[in-house]
Amino acid sequence: MAQGYDRPDNPVLLAEEPVVREILGTVPIGTALDAACGTGRWTQHLASLGHAVTGFDATPEMLEEARRKVSAAHFELADLTAIPLPPDTFDLVVCTLALTHCNELPGAISELGRVARSQGRIIISDVHPLMAMLGSHARYPRDQGEFGLVQSHVHQVSDYLSAFRDAGLSVTDCREPVWTGDAIAALGFGDQRPGLLEAAVEGLPIVIVWELKKA
Repeated sequence: MAQGYDRPDNPVLLAEEPVVREILGTVPIGTALDAACGTGRWTQHLASLGHAVTGFDATPEMLEEARRKVSAAHFELADLTAIPLPPDTFDLVVCTLALTHCNELPGAISELGRVARSQGRIIISDVHPLMAMLGSHARYPRDQGEFGLVQSHVHQVSDYLSAFRDAGLSVTDCREPVWTGDAIAALGFGDQRPGLLEAAVEGLPIVIVWELKKA
């Protein structure tokens, strides 16, 4: 699962990565946390920018892959709702494409806010609520050409805003990249049903990216 999770043909990553990279390019170098880091996709990027990075994930196989990619980072085995790190520790907290898999959104966001320093930046990306409502689930390759699924929970925009407020986080920006022709083509279904996916999803939001600041 870990080796094939960050597939380059994943349309969610194609939409999310340019936006998150642009935002991270505006953040001063400091201490950074990659929360629910998975295979270290963003841990690696943060380290390349010069941040002192800590990452954590709840899946040992994911952490093994992350450690292989980013030997300079510090990693912990942990869950989003119980981060085993002191409060007010990080200048930057990043959490990408993970909260949709978390049933307890307020608790997770409270923890992300707790470990950020005052005036610290928090960058969150997630599968857009509309896509979650339409039944979008993260998939990963398994043996013999099969795919496994990781369940997505529906978190409405209002759910995020309530959790941000309760955690003392203010929204400084929100972006909603949409399905494009390139993202649709990456799915590889177009030859079977020409024009069907374009008619169904093109122009709809695929991910949501939040930029926050701790009061």
